Amino acid sequence: TITMSVSVGEYLIRRLHALGVRHVFGVAGDFALTLDKMIVDMKLLQFVNMCNGSFSFSPLTYRSEKPYTCFTF
Repeated sequence: TITMSVSVGEYLIRRLHALGVRHVFGVAGDFALTLDKMIVDMKLLQFVNMCNGSFSFSPLTYRSEKPYTCFTF
């Protein structure tokens, strides 16, 4: 039996990508730095650092009809 260890962050990023998410809007901060770095390093999602990310992603969701996500911690 082969056992692979996958972090919660890696699983979340891969799952969001599989669901069609391509952009993640958020504010980089102390609590989110590890996840933000994983998003950038894995290159499956584009992290868009915004001061008011939650307000910025909403119009893009309606316009493109594709899912977006915004991380807040």
